[in-house]
Amino acid sequence: MSDAHLFEILSRTVLQAGLAPAVVTARWTGLRRAFGDFEPESAARLTEAQLEVLAADPALLRNRPKLRAVVLNARTVAQLRAGHGSFAAWVWGLEERPYEQRLEILADTFERVGARSAHLVLEAVGLARPDDWQHFEART
Repeated sequence: MSDAHLFEILSRTVLQAGLAPAVVTARWTGLRRAFGDFEPESAARLTEAQLEVLAADPALLRNRPKLRAVVLNARTVAQLRAGHGSFAAWVWGLEERPYEQRLEILADTFERVGARSAHLVLEAVGLARPDDWQHFEART
């Protein structure tokens, strides 16, 4: 899985939180274009002024904090790439950790990612099963 695909999964989870799936799906083509096909370097270069333009675009999501989180997360991905060779290498490195620790690491590393969003990312990339969340939720 490419770094861009992993970053797109992370970004979709951030943008989707609290919204009906159809809302994000209907705007996904525009969001993809706005964030440079989710190439982390492209998204990381967006400025506050550019984010304001994106937030005013009715074809996109107008939630400034979520849009800003995608940019900040892209910058984090760039740092992780520098330290680990790729975002994918960092993500797959989580496999060695217990499930609860994976959730905590993702939530601590990225903006607007809590335990539930972290689980959705892990499940999408094959590092969690749906029942992991049920067991986690039952213990907390």
